[in-house]
Amino acid sequence: MRNHDGDVVFTYTLFADQADGTYSGIDRTHAHLSIPATFVWACGLEDRPVEVRFRVPEGSGWRVATQLEPTPDPEVFSARDLAYFMDSPVELSDVELREWNVRGPSGPQTIRVAVHHEDSRAALERYTAGVRAVTAEEAGGSASIRHSTTAPTRSSRAICPGWRATAWSIAIRPS
Repeated sequence: MRNHDGDVVFTYTLFADQADGTYSGIDRTHAHLSIPATFVWACGLEDRPVEVRFRVPEGSGWRVATQLEPTPDPEVFSARDLAYFMDSPVELSDVELREWNVRGPSGPQTIRVAVHHEDSRAALERYTAGVRAVTAEEAGGSASIRHSTTAPTRSSRAICPGWRATAWSIAIRPS
């Protein structure tokens, strides 16, 4: 484009009716955003930082759960580059948070689990206990825990059979 002020604005329609690790899903209870299925990007700019603003519905009680880096503005998050952005699903809902520390390869790391679910508090605690056991085993082994986020999949439900979570996110950060 020639002779523009540096901004390019365009609009597109996002079809988001299937929340899983590949697609995005938005309904009255939450928005689960798979970044590659939600955002467009410009070829050749993959190494540039990405900044995104998420606006939750007013009065919804929703929060943003993601491994993207927070900023001083609670609605704005960033990624160091496109690859990190693409690997950072986002859950906007009334998520419940659980957090604990584990021993990491270069010091303590915080495990943060954000769960949007339709089940009981006891089921959430059973699920969290399963995730704690997995992260404790990983931290105690030879492999290091890396900063990651997971999206709901059928296979990950094996941690807590019968679990009816709509979406969850696990973020691991240095403490």
